[in-house]
Amino acid sequence: MHARVGKPVRADDNEEALSVRLTAYANEIRLLSDCYAAKGLLRTVDASHPVDYVTAARVQAME
Repeated sequence: MHARVGKPVRADDNEEALSVRLTAYANEIRLLSDCYAAKGLLRTVDASHPVDYVTAARVQAME
C-alpha cells in the first residue's frame, strides 16, 4: 500500500500475495545458503544490532 494514500500500489499488493512472495524468497535463499554452507563459505551477521556493529561484523566476516 502507498504510505500516504492507503491504496494498493500494485494489483497483487495484499497479504496473501506478500505471503507467497516471502515464502518463495525464503525457499530460494535457503537453497543458496545451503550451497555456500556446504562449501564452508557461508558467513552470517546478526543484523539486529546497531548499524556500526553490523557493518564491522560484516567486514570482519568477509576477511
